[in-house]
Amino acid sequence: MEFMQEIIISLQQEKRPGTAGSYRNSYNSFATYLTHLHRKDILLSKMGADVLAGYQDWLLGQGKCRNTIACHMRNLRATYNQAIHRGLLPVPQVGNPFSNMLTKPMPTRKRAASPEVIRQLRTLDISAALIRTGKDPKKKTFKKMLRDLTFARDTFIFCFFACGLPFVDFAYLTHSSLRNGFLCYARHKTGRYIEMEILPEMQQFISRYGTDGGYYLFPVIQSFSTTEAYHQYVKALRKYNHKLNIISGLMGTEINLTTYIPRHSWATTVYHHNMPVSYICERMGHTSEKTTRTYLKSFESSKIDEANKRILHSIFNNAY
Repeated sequence: MEFMQEIIISLQQEKRPGTAGSYRNSYNSFATYLTHLHRKDILLSKMGADVLAGYQDWLLGQGKCRNTIACHMRNLRATYNQAIHRGLLPVPQVGNPFSNMLTKPMPTRKRAASPEVIRQLRTLDISAALIRTGKDPKKKTFKKMLRDLTFARDTFIFCFFACGLPFVDFAYLTHSSLRNGFLCYARHKTGRYIEMEILPEMQQFISRYGTDGGYYLFPVIQSFSTTEAYHQYVKALRKYNHKLNIISGLMGTEINLTTYIPRHSWATTVYHHNMPVSYICERMGHTSEKTTRTYLKSFESSKIDEANKRILHSIFNNAY
């Protein structure tokens, strides 16, 4: 646990708050498990398969999903490997203790909103929808709620038209990202450089919400401190998802709108209109087409289901 704390501090010093936060979550989880065993720490040399199996079983007993378990196990494995790299542990002679642990995440289902849902969202009269739910437009809180929900809806639409711009990249955009009618930025996740033409729908949003001064383009992050900026981003992300959830209820859509959906929706929409996967990969800033295809699997699956029903319907004479 002491060594893991050192790694967390190093990640913070390297200005990698997201990774540091992930390690901290795993640290807290494993610390809770050790408390369950009436222990405060464990020697690195004792981190064997039996300890890891016990921790994994404990996580399963706590009702943790496979991807959460895999995340904790990967962080512990990275800590273990760092210890080997620094000479604190010998290279294991008989396999790695993490070999049979759940370290590989399960692919999550990618959901996309149809063009009809996107159109419905763009034209949604949020004020009227709120009034229909019983909100009083005369109350002071109504204006703030309307303003926050409108900003969330417009952000969603902007990210969709910006080729599925991830919210983290949206939040960190600066005034220097605007260059002669183009939006230019480096992907926060992969570092890939993206340059796209600013469409009229995007320019409307920039004109409406773009800050007049300061460093960042939109009113999401204000701090120059890496750590504080990250905390402001995380807080804004939670708020954004919360507002999108409210908007989903106002629309009555079956899809629960989240920050991921503009990205998946853009990818599946342009793929449906025959944009090559290589183009989609380039614009999304993916390092390989394999990643891009994970965004398109749900679309392809639904098309297979539709084709299957149509074929069986014709074969069995309206039996389906």
